[in-house]
Amino acid sequence: MKIYTGLFIVGGLVVIGTSVYLAYQKKQSNNAKHTEKQEQTEPLMVGQSDMQSEVSTAQVQKIKAEVATSVVERHIDASETVRESMSAIFSSDDAEKIITENIEKLDKIGKELDDILK
Repeated sequence: MKIYTGLFIVGGLVVIGTSVYLAYQKKQSNNAKHTEKQEQTEPLMVGQSDMQSEVSTAQVQKIKAEVATSVVERHIDASETVRESMSAIFSSDDAEKIITENIEKLDKIGKELDDILK
C-alpha cells in the first residue's frame, strides 16, 4: 500500500511537472513571436542616435541575462524542494512514524465514534 501511494505521488508530480514545462515552453514561444512582431512593426525614431540604440540594446541584454538567471535559480530551488519531498516520502523512518501517527489518530476517532453511538 505504501509503495502504491508513493508511486501515485511520483506520477502526480511527473504529470504536474510536464504540464508546467509545456506551458512554459508555449509561453516562451509566444513571447518570442510577439517580440519578433513588435520589432518588425516598431517604426524607427527619427533622429535616434547610434549611442541611444547601443544603450537600449545593452539594457535589453542585461535584463535578458537577469531574467535567465532568475529562471535558473527558481528551477534549482524547485528541484531541491522536489528532492527533499521525495526523500521524505521514501524515507522509511518518516513513513513508519507517519503510519503510526495515522493509526493512532484513526483509533482515537474510532473510540470517539463508539462513545457517540453508545
